[in-house]
Amino acid sequence: MSIVINQFASTDRCGEFKSISTTIKALSYHEILIKILACGVCYVDCSYMGRNGDVLGHEPVGRVVKKGSSVERLNVGDIVGTSFLKFVCLDCRECNMNAFADHQVCDSRFEYKIPEGMKPKFAGPLFCSGVAVFNALYYSKVPPTDRVAVIGIGQLTIQFCHAWGVHCTKQEEIGFVVHDFLASKDLTPEYIDTLKKYDIIINTVSTSLVDWDLYLALLKPDQKSIKGSHVGGRYAIELMLEFAKRHNIKPTIEEYPLDLDGLHAAIACSEKNQAWY
Repeated sequence: MSIVINQFASTDRCGEFKSISTTIKALSYHEILIKILACGVCYVDCSYMGRNGDVLGHEPVGRVVKKGSSVERLNVGDIVGTSFLKFVCLDCRECNMNAFADHQVCDSRFEYKIPEGMKPKFAGPLFCSGVAVFNALYYSKVPPTDRVAVIGIGQLTIQFCHAWGVHCTKQEEIGFVVHDFLASKDLTPEYIDTLKKYDIIINTVSTSLVDWDLYLALLKPDQKSIKGSHVGGRYAIELMLEFAKRHNIKPTIEEYPLDLDGLHAAIACSEKNQAWY
């Protein structure tokens, strides 16, 4: 039986989307069909706008409504989330994200059960920025005795650091619980010389830092290395969800209807940097 999915695709004009539909003839043996309940809007989505026909959205959470013949670990009715890496087709160079829609067909091996009691609207962003910061802390083997500095807003970063038990210093004050704050305008070589140094800096901004040497001077002398954290593997995502549930980590969000008007409003808010956090 064919499956018709209604989607919101990019047009060739940035920030403008259109309603389209696609038909899936049948699910393959590892695939599932989920009914989208919530999908976060990430600034990365803004970076890919203007590519006509592309369906964006990489922070979806939904309910399983159908599954392929070989899907065993997920059942119809389960609430699941999709990571940024939602499948590997092993065929093409890049994959088309498709969660700005009413349904999504996914490879069940890249789907993750949402912990009981975690609302879909709060779970979506954990699959992007949430796992990025969890990766940074977990694979850097950060102990709870470390001092961590956070550049940018990083609201999820702060929550993970707080739950991790580390000393957390935030760049600018934004209202989340941290140990202290530093104002970027005060970061001069002379001022940095007076500060107690850090074990790790987590940079959450999407633009280039003005002076890398200035920020690296905040680190202890034996900690001068740079690592990247973008998407998480399946094991890390499962650990992250368990950790977030245990410590009640959730993003501060603004809500919009999951329709074309709601998408236009949410994208405009993100593109203009008007989102509160």
